Amino acid sequence: MNAPAFLIDTDWVIDHLNGIAPISHRLEELREHGLALSAVSVAELWEGVYFSRDPERSQGFLEDFLSGVTTVGIDDEICKRFARLRGSLRRQGKLIGDFDLTDCRFGPGSQHDPAHKQQKALREHSGPPD
Repeated sequence: MNAPAFLIDTDWVIDHLNGIAPISHRLEELREHGLALSAVSVAELWEGVYFSRDPERSQGFLEDFLSGVTTVGIDDEICKRFARLRGSLRRQGKLIGDFDLTDCRFGPGSQHDPAHKQQKALREHSGPPD
């Protein structure tokens, strides 16, 4: 199997599991190219399962979604990038959540860039990106 083409954010999976149709549709389009989640995102999703109103049902939905999705671990290079980004953001007074930062692997402008996450939080959700 080829390497997954898309590292997706926890929020996208949550929206999909909550039945947000445009997100579900977009994820199905991307799935054929290969989807991945960071280990941190998978941990966040399991937390949601364990503390949901119906953990057994939620577990089934998550396990179905995760079948065929690659989990990407955190290696030394990601840890180093995390440290540089976090330190830089701290100096600028723009610190964001640690878990969000661990997904920042692709550089400025990507869906996983901290500046993008801050912009996303400030604007109204208008559907999945192109």
